[in-house]
Amino acid sequence: MTAVMVDILWAQELDDYVTAVAWDATGDHAAAASLSGRVRVIGCTGTPVAELPAHPLGATALAWSPRAPRLAVAGQDGRVRTWEPPGHTQVVWEQPDWIGAVAWSPNGAWLAMGAGRILGVRHGDAETVRTYPRLPSTVTDLAWSFDSRRVGVACYGGPRWFEPGREADAAVAHFDWKGSLLRLVVAPSGKWVAAGNQDRSVHVWRLWSGDDMQMTGYPNKITALAWSPSSRYLAVGSIADVTLWDFAGRGPRGTTPKALTGFEHGTRAVTFSPDGDLLAAATGDGVLVWEHRRGSEPVAVVAPGFAASTVAWRPGSRDLLVGTDTGQLLGARFDGTQGRPADPGTQATA
Repeated sequence: MTAVMVDILWAQELDDYVTAVAWDATGDHAAAASLSGRVRVIGCTGTPVAELPAHPLGATALAWSPRAPRLAVAGQDGRVRTWEPPGHTQVVWEQPDWIGAVAWSPNGAWLAMGAGRILGVRHGDAETVRTYPRLPSTVTDLAWSFDSRRVGVACYGGPRWFEPGREADAAVAHFDWKGSLLRLVVAPSGKWVAAGNQDRSVHVWRLWSGDDMQMTGYPNKITALAWSPSSRYLAVGSIADVTLWDFAGRGPRGTTPKALTGFEHGTRAVTFSPDGDLLAAATGDGVLVWEHRRGSEPVAVVAPGFAASTVAWRPGSRDLLVGTDTGQLLGARFDGTQGRPADPGTQATA
């Protein structure tokens, strides 16, 4: 591996396993949630901006609105809160079951939430949340169509699609498949939707026709999925590996994926840089970064020796936000020059 310099810009503690990190659309603010229930908003330089009310038993998911500086945070206490600067917080949904997923529509008008087997959708600043009939199993993930018309729900039996703008409560589409979905991601082009599954497979559908294909043979359940910004590549992470499927032309049917190497312990998250040139994976060996078009070996490792739980690229840059199993929160910069893998232990703490 030819190591590329990654500078650790700042580091701080969240006191427990970091369950989620995310940047807002401008890259001015980021948020991080932990298993202890703490939620912190920080500036792009790592400066703490706000500490949100804790979620007893743990914070499970968070998401920024793509059109406004508004953050949604979910927890095992069955609550979804929103936060807006300079410091307004509001409980927008409360359920007896823990909240497993939250997702804003691309136009920022709708907030979808999954609690147990219930889908809830809130429009704008409405005081009420529309709920839909109980689903066959727990909602494990949510994904919106690119035009914000439909929200897809991952659960047993294949993704179901609902249109919050319609009066009918029934799903408007159902991609029937007898399996348990864990992850659901829509390609930025709006052409494909991919699901990572409990049975060690990836299932991909054409979003509007429902035509499908399946990738099998993975050694364990699929825990991480990400599309490249161009929608050409689909990165798949499981306990044992990270692979890359090429959707150029007619797609990957009948082909084998590119296997990316350099780690021994499981993958928790995968994400492409905003320009699509780099792929980062949070693994038990730190965050690995690949120039995926050039080779299969990583060009950098952020926080080697630390088990990374999650990672996110800052919009419009090559800055990374990294969370670890032990509660560390790191800001890093991939500058593309040759050097040694970055070690957070040698850097100043914010």
